[in-house]
Amino acid sequence: TSTPVQVETQVENSNTGAIVAGVLVPIIVLFVAGIIILIFILKKRRRVLSVELPESQLEMGIVRAVTYDMKAAYDNLEQLLFARDFEVVKALLSVTAITEGEKVCKDLVLLFQSYGLTVELIRDIISREVHAASSSGTLLRENSMASKLMKSYSAVIGRRYLQLVLKEHLEKVCTQDEEDESGYEVDPTKLEEDADLKSNQIKLQDACNRILREILESSDEAPGEFRQICHHLQTCVAERFPHNAQSAVGGFIFLRFFCPAIVAPSGHHVISMVPNQKAQRGLTLIAKVIQNVSNGVQFGNKEPYMTWMNQFIDDNLSSCQDYLDEMSRIPGKVTPTKSVPIDPMDKEKLMQRVSRYISMVKNKFNEKYPDAEWKEQLDEIMMALETREDAHSVDSIAIRGSIKRRSMDSKRKSSAASSVRPV
Repeated sequence: TSTPVQVETQVENSNTGAIVAGVLVPIIVLFVAGIIILIFILKKRRRVLSVELPESQLEMGIVRAVTYDMKAAYDNLEQLLFARDFEVVKALLSVTAITEGEKVCKDLVLLFQSYGLTVELIRDIISREVHAASSSGTLLRENSMASKLMKSYSAVIGRRYLQLVLKEHLEKVCTQDEEDESGYEVDPTKLEEDADLKSNQIKLQDACNRILREILESSDEAPGEFRQICHHLQTCVAERFPHNAQSAVGGFIFLRFFCPAIVAPSGHHVISMVPNQKAQRGLTLIAKVIQNVSNGVQFGNKEPYMTWMNQFIDDNLSSCQDYLDEMSRIPGKVTPTKSVPIDPMDKEKLMQRVSRYISMVKNKFNEKYPDAEWKEQLDEIMMALETREDAHSVDSIAIRGSIKRRSMDSKRKSSAASSVRPV
C-alpha cells in the first residue's frame, strides 16, 4: 500500500502533465495549421522563390529575375482593351494628359497593329473627336489624340512611302548645298555678302517644284491604310464642317506626314546624312512652301521675303486639291490590313507600359466613368497586376541580396585560397 504522501505526489504529477498537454497540443496544432496555410498560399501564387546560379554567372554579376505568373492578368487586360468597340481604350485616351499622349498613342498603335486593327481604332477616334468638336477651328489640332494616333501610325507604315517619294530629292538638296556655298537663303536680311538672292530663289523654287511634283504623282504608291484613313477623315468632317473636309485631309498628309519629314529627313529615316545649317534652312523653306500650297494660303506680312512664291502656290493649288481628293478615294481593290506580330518579351513590356498608363489615370476613370460596364472588371485586373508587381519588386530585391551575399562569399573563398602559398 502507498503512503498518503506518495499518492499526493502522483496526483500532482498527473495534474502537471495534463496542464502541459493542454498548453502544448493547441500550440502544435496551430503551428502545423500555419505551415499548411503558408504552403497553400505559396502554391497559389505560383511563383519561383529561389534562384540557383552557377558560380561563373555570379562572378559575372548576372542575376536571373524572379518569374511570376502575371501572363493571365495581362491577357485579361488585353482582351478588355479590344472588347466593346474599344471602350476602355477610348476612355483612356479621353482622360490621358497631353504630356503623356504621344507615348500612349505610340504604344496603342503597336498593340493594335499586332492584330491589324489600328485603322479601325483611328477611325473610331476620328469620329469621336469630329462629332465632339464645337467648331472647325478646334478640329483635330496637334494635341488631339486622333492627330497623335495618325502621326504615330504614319511613322510605322509610311517609312517606305516617304523614302520612295522624298529620298532622292532631299539628298540632292543636302549634297547640292555642300557644292554650292550660297545655300537657299532668300531673306535679304540674312543673306551673306557674296550671296546672289536671285540665284537662291531659283534654286529654292526648283527644289519645291521637284518635291511637290513627286508627292502629287504618288497616290498609287501610298499605303492602302493611308487612303482608308483619308477617306474616313474627309467623309466624317464633311458631315459636320463641309468646307473643311479637304483641309483636314491635307493636315494629316502634309502637316503631320510629309512636311515634318522634309524638315528632319534623317530623324524620319528618309536619308542617312544629317543636313548642315544651310541645307537645313533650305529644307525648312521648302516645307513652308509646300505646307502653304496644301492649305491654299499665301505668304503675307509675316514673311514678306517669301511673297514672290505666291504665284507658285496659285499655280499648284488645283493639282494639290486633286491629289487630296484622290488620296481620299479607296481603291477598288483594298488589301486587308496586315497584322505585325510582336515578340513575346516585347509584348510583355508593352502591356506593362499600358497598365501603368491606366494606373496613372485611375482617379480620372473613377470620376468620369464610375458606372461603366467595364469598370469593375478593369479594377479587378489592375488590382491583381499592382499586387503582383509589388510582390515581384520585394522578392527581386531579396533574391538580389541573397545572390550578392553568395557572390561575396565566393570571392572571399577564392581570395583565401589564392593567399595560401605552397611550401
